[in-house]
Amino acid sequence: MKSISKNRIILAIVLLIASSLVIYSFFYILRETFRVMTSGFDDFPNIISEENRNYYNLFFAFLSVVFGNSIAFNYVFSKPQKITHRFNSKRKRLLNDNIFLSFNFSYWFAKIGLSFGVFAMCCMEFEFFPYFKQFSFLLILVLYLESLKSFSFFLNNKNRLKFIVLQVLSLSIISFGLSKINVIDYKGLDNVMLENNPIIDLPYSIFSSELKSRINHNINIKLKEDSLGILHFYSHRVKHTLDDLPTFINDERNYRREETIHFLTIRIEANKNLKVYSLKRFEKMLLNSNQRLISYGVQTDETVFPRYEHKEIRKRLNGDLLNMNDAISLLPALYFDYDLRDSTRTKLKDSVLISIGKNISWNTKLVFNDDLIEKFKSRQSKKTVFIYQIEDVATYQNYITVLSSHFEAINQLRKAKQTTYNEKIYFQSKEYEDEQYKLREEFPIIIMEVLK
Repeated sequence: MKSISKNRIILAIVLLIASSLVIYSFFYILRETFRVMTSGFDDFPNIISEENRNYYNLFFAFLSVVFGNSIAFNYVFSKPQKITHRFNSKRKRLLNDNIFLSFNFSYWFAKIGLSFGVFAMCCMEFEFFPYFKQFSFLLILVLYLESLKSFSFFLNNKNRLKFIVLQVLSLSIISFGLSKINVIDYKGLDNVMLENNPIIDLPYSIFSSELKSRINHNINIKLKEDSLGILHFYSHRVKHTLDDLPTFINDERNYRREETIHFLTIRIEANKNLKVYSLKRFEKMLLNSNQRLISYGVQTDETVFPRYEHKEIRKRLNGDLLNMNDAISLLPALYFDYDLRDSTRTKLKDSVLISIGKNISWNTKLVFNDDLIEKFKSRQSKKTVFIYQIEDVATYQNYITVLSSHFEAINQLRKAKQTTYNEKIYFQSKEYEDEQYKLREEFPIIIMEVLK
């Protein structure tokens, strides 16, 4: 080792750092490219948390430094020295091992790692951090030892351990320093992706509507308030004000075939902490635009990949029950699958008052969320109207808690009397449809909503 000149060692160190920086930059840009491409395929911006980002940076920094270290070894021993003459077999083995270390790994990474990355990007949502953390560091350790095994032949037992410890410390310092470098302004990318496509924290629901058609007639709309408390809606990665809603609905109808307009459904995604008043104001505007079919995007216990599983509660807006004298205090009646005609209104002889605020009350008495289903089942009848009295402090989550409990209670009552089952998802037999119609007649959902 003493035969190697200091200038060559210094140049090797510079080459190590420079090559590590170039390789690290390549990995960084590749990762951000996939991240941006992922956001282009769906409505979920791929935002990496700071914890995961720091880990990814550190992993790629260590990986880059190991590759840079092998390049530095090749440079030092590429020229024959006194201890490594031209025909020295150990020198040839060292050069071969370090040359093909990078190529072999790059080939494997391109064939397996990159392929899996593309698959994960377009076909599934996968969280790498909790599963591959330990294995990734083992990979780095194996690669480092692989690059070092031939070089250790040039060192005696006394100096071998000392050299390894010093080099590991040096490479670790370089790696930690390299991991602090952000080649791309990722915060700027995050802001661009979130500006017209915000991440929505959906409310939890114990009920979700069954899929009845293979054709998706939904228009996804996200509701979110800005820093000033002004409500905006987002669709197709475009930000709109509420004044744009009538024009937006009309344009969406014009894009579709006439026979499918009847099935057009607005799928609403809103943060669980959104005030219900803002949501109902939006629904009132939909009703004024003659858009009655809507659904609420929710998350359930069955949700595995929220990026691709769209759980929802479907319902229909109906303005026949209430006179909209005051659009602020009175809201349209809401039904799931039952129209309340004039002839049916006279049959309503019972009512249940459900107050939705910070807490939920049943006929002025506080009720636990877990007890709602049984209470709805016990009071369900054709002559009972459930009045949702919504306070100004009520959140979207509390509203969905009541609504999903109501729908789940009716769903359980209907299934208890169901005798005909549909074996196919998208095809319904006449017997099945007839029985479902009778069950809806026997167990209707009649809801009146009033803002307090």
